[in-house]
Amino acid sequence: MRRETAARYHPGPPSLRFGGIVAIPSLAAASVAVKFLLAITVALLCGLSTGCCLWRQQNPVKESVVTSRQFSQQGLNALSKNDLKEAEGYCSQAVRACPVDPHARRYYADVLWAQGRYQEALEQIDLAMGCPGVDQETRLRAVEMCLACKKTDAALVEVERVIDNDPKSSDAWALRGRIMRQAGNSKQALADMQRALVYSPKRRDVLQETADLYRQLGEPHKTLAALQELADTYGPGEEPPSLFEAQGDAYAALARPTDAARQYRYAAKSGAESPTMLANWAEAEAASGNMQAAYEAAQKALAAAPQDPRNQELIQRTAAAVIPAGDVLRR
Repeated sequence: MRRETAARYHPGPPSLRFGGIVAIPSLAAASVAVKFLLAITVALLCGLSTGCCLWRQQNPVKESVVTSRQFSQQGLNALSKNDLKEAEGYCSQAVRACPVDPHARRYYADVLWAQGRYQEALEQIDLAMGCPGVDQETRLRAVEMCLACKKTDAALVEVERVIDNDPKSSDAWALRGRIMRQAGNSKQALADMQRALVYSPKRRDVLQETADLYRQLGEPHKTLAALQELADTYGPGEEPPSLFEAQGDAYAALARPTDAARQYRYAAKSGAESPTMLANWAEAEAASGNMQAAYEAAQKALAAAPQDPRNQELIQRTAAAVIPAGDVLRR
């Protein structure tokens, strides 16, 4: 009993127990086990060393991709410095290193595009689209290039693929809106721009284009509302002159000349100097009854575009209102 109890409570190493019965290994068995473990260890080490060689031999694409990406990065660095010749050299090497890398093709297309070689850029981006593993960014770049070259049908096919894969892509919806606008479908373009704003409400480019579409559709109230949303994305003093000018145009369309003149003044103070804006400013000041300010704006418009009949008429009309008749004749 004592021996059984001792065996039960002092069973020895768990690895040597089978079904609750104590197994006492012999010295010969222990020697065999050690040799077996050594053999396994050697085999594993050999397998790992030969396996790495086999992996390298069986996956040459991986090394070519790394080389291609290195060339591409050097090309992008050169492009950022506006060294287009060097950028082209690196990016062409990237494509040669791995012709099936869509990123290498896209970056090469960007360099060609920056050089003004648009057809060649389109060819490269088209090849990128046929590479395995093409990503959404590459597809969007292809859409932008097709759109810029007025290849509306091709752009639409690609952008809808992007939307199918990512229905919440603000970039894709905005591009689809531009495609529709280029095709002359302003209402659908507006709907697409609004969809883009659902997923990215503060996008300035989309807010500006939305306001432009409302203006084209003859809806000045909505134009003004969109421009106000755009203005809210800027801090005080950060607003671009074009925003003030667009607001002035919207107020003028609403027959609110005083508000229009105020926004045109802001635009002029911010550096806007287009003859059209200056003439519109003069018209708004005149419609507000501020003929002195209208005359001064008309002078600036005439200086900017002296041959424009509109500016010539404005200067005569406003001068007649603020300068005595005799002085006008002498002028």
